[in-house]
Amino acid sequence: MNSIGIVARLSVAASVLVLAACGGGGGGGAAPATNVISGNGTPASSSSSGSTSTAGGTTSSASTDTPPPASTSPAPTDTTTTASTGTQTSSSAGSTGSTTPSPGFTPTPVFPTTPPDTTTPPPTTPPPATPAAFAKLGSGSTDKNQFGGFTSGSLTITPSGSPTLAAPLAASAGTGSVSPPNGATQPLTTNPAFPLTQTVVSITGSGISPANAVQGGGATLSVVSWNPSGSSQFNLKIPGLGIDAAFTSSSLLKGASTATAGTFRLTASNVNYTALGLWEVDGTIGTTPAIFLGTFVTGYETPVSAVPTSGTATYSGINNVTGIVASYQSGQLARASLLGNGSFSADFGAAKLTGTLTNMTVITANPTATATPWNNVSVTASIAGNHFNGSATAAAPSAVTNYTLTGGAAGNFNGGFYGPNADELAGVWSLTDSSHVVTGVAVGKQN
Repeated sequence: MNSIGIVARLSVAASVLVLAACGGGGGGGAAPATNVISGNGTPASSSSSGSTSTAGGTTSSASTDTPPPASTSPAPTDTTTTASTGTQTSSSAGSTGSTTPSPGFTPTPVFPTTPPDTTTPPPTTPPPATPAAFAKLGSGSTDKNQFGGFTSGSLTITPSGSPTLAAPLAASAGTGSVSPPNGATQPLTTNPAFPLTQTVVSITGSGISPANAVQGGGATLSVVSWNPSGSSQFNLKIPGLGIDAAFTSSSLLKGASTATAGTFRLTASNVNYTALGLWEVDGTIGTTPAIFLGTFVTGYETPVSAVPTSGTATYSGINNVTGIVASYQSGQLARASLLGNGSFSADFGAAKLTGTLTNMTVITANPTATATPWNNVSVTASIAGNHFNGSATAAAPSAVTNYTLTGGAAGNFNGGFYGPNADELAGVWSLTDSSHVVTGVAVGKQN
């Protein structure tokens, strides 16, 4: 579990709680370039002392000196002969061999020369560039998530009068958030900022309602310094609550993660390209105690150009759905956690998405409570680019409890596709009936 520090305009200490229902992914790298340097040697030249040979036609010459008058000793004779047979002839002492070639003879150069090539070489096509690897979120967390017990330790809310319930807004990124990071150019080592696509509700003694200003202001989770094998630094901003929290975590965006600080909590999980989670701030609106609850998805969105326009794909997982159900019971606010399995089918040609949330169970705030069956849920949505927008509908429960919804309870289902080729999808869902408000998240990996 990681602790964080928060700077907020609220009288709220901030905390971050991160949860993981699915494992994370790894990354990759490029091979180093290899430089090859080549060069030519220069041959040395040599000469012979006292003689010269040439190659060419056959030529010879001889000269004879007239002897002097007779004496008691014969005079020395100086005779020089040059032969064109490729052999050297030596002269008597004190003489020098001839180095003048025959008329019309051109000596062969030591290094033959080649006339310059004046032809234009054909154009060459460079090899195709290797595409950059699409960024992934991290993996290797040894932390635990608290999707099954997130409501434990929340602020106590005492109802006043007859609390009213209003349906949450469809999930959105708000106007104060940044653009999603580009998976082709912004891996975690570049310190990207992730906008949260989220639904936010406020819970007070007078009821449960959409937190319009908080959701409209957006929220951003930024990587300040990424360490794939140790603690990383993050910043979380929720402008509508005055939260600007800097914190360190060794598990966030690496799988299951939980961190707390005072009255702020965040729990999250991630797969290869997608993160999802819940956050809560306990504070006041004026002097009225209030809980702000956010359910969100984020990650490396699929480029619009890479989303298929034909064919189908299925997405699924185990314990890949979570949420919170809230109601007023016996004069108190009652909340419980939800867990289940989600399966989805995308028809890209028809731009339609359908799915079911099954094996849903509800877990009360009591840590020793036994999970009990909850409503199954069906979802349907229209695909537009790399996002989808639609609705959720609750099926009739197999057994009625304080936390089950009436059959036909309706809400929203909004989200998007993640990874280089719509490898994953994730969305925020909500439901409302006369006694309950539900917000949750779901993720699926392509089968």
